[in-house]
Order: sequence, then C-alpha cells, then structure tokens
Amino acid sequence: MRIKLLFFLVIGIHITTAQTNFKKEIYGTWELETITGELKSELANPLIDKNVVFTFKQDDILVIEFADFLLEATYTLEGDELTIGKMQYKITSINKDTLSFKENNKEITSQYTYKRKTKQ
Repeated sequence: MRIKLLFFLVIGIHITTAQTNFKKEIYGTWELETITGELKSELANPLIDKNVVFTFKQDDILVIEFADFLLEATYTLEGDELTIGKMQYKITSINKDTLSFKENNKEITSQYTYKRKTKQ
C-alpha cells in the first residue's frame, strides 16, 4: 500500500512540474518554422502562417503580429492543452528554443513547430 501511495505522489509531483514548465517556457516571442502533416484547405487556420508572430505574455495575453497589424487575444494553458480564443491545441514539446503543438481536431493532422525569436 505504501508503495502505491509513493508511486502516486511521485507521478503527481512530476505532472505538476511539467505543467509549471510549460507555463514558464511558453512566455516570449515565437515564429513559425515548420508545418508537418496534412491540412485540408477548408480547415486551414488563418493564425498559422509564416508571417504571423506570437508573443505569449505572463498575464495570459497573446499578442499576434501580422505585417503591420497587432492583435491581442487571451490564452489559457492547462497541462499540455493550449487554448487561444476558441481554438484548442495540444503542446507536444516545448523547450527554451522550440515550441511544437497540434490542433485538437481529428481532421487536421498537422503539427506546427515554432522557434523562439531572439531579441534584436
């Protein structure tokens, strides 16, 4: 019984740490690097484009930059589930240099990989 309890405590701590790391790592500015998988044109997401830059802020505000336009949206991050407006994504990996996620939609098999934009 003690082993099971210890096991669940360790797993719980690991999950909490992973969620905290996603939260810490997502802050900053990201540029689209690659799209892999298939995407049906009628399901294309206009926010996913080489010319769109995302800046995730600590106050759950996402600044979306496209050409000369700036838009602000709210986002939530719960575990590996990222929600921007009504769009839901699953983060597949994140570290200091790259962010990868896919849409929570079975008809879209695309995965998006972003690289962190360095300050100029």
